[in-house]
Amino acid sequence: MFDWIKQAISPIKDLVSEAITDKDKALAINAKIDELENQLASKIIDAKKEVMVAELKQDDKYTKRARPTVVYAGLSFIFLQFVLPYVNYFLSLELPAPTVPGEFWLAWGGAVGVYAFSRSKYEKGK
Repeated sequence: MFDWIKQAISPIKDLVSEAITDKDKALAINAKIDELENQLASKIIDAKKEVMVAELKQDDKYTKRARPTVVYAGLSFIFLQFVLPYVNYFLSLELPAPTVPGEFWLAWGGAVGVYAFSRSKYEKGK
């Protein structure tokens, strides 16, 4: 789950194994490092949980609707992307056609997918 922690701690554990000639002592130190790693991961999970609970309990309606705002903003970009060229054509306007980069589709699609998935899970849980 937290590969970045393992990547940061792995060189330290390797150094302990190489520097300490007493293998039992090196194993004990590495076991303590593993214990500290698990404590850190647990604290990170607890902190994330506290943030989520605090966000859900707050009274600010906009923050609770922040994900739908991303959905609506994306829909407006898509609307401009596909509708504005027709408006330009039929009204004989010289407005530049907006282009939405490919990265937008990936990022917005991911955000909407996660939002839709979490909403469906939430609705099933009611």
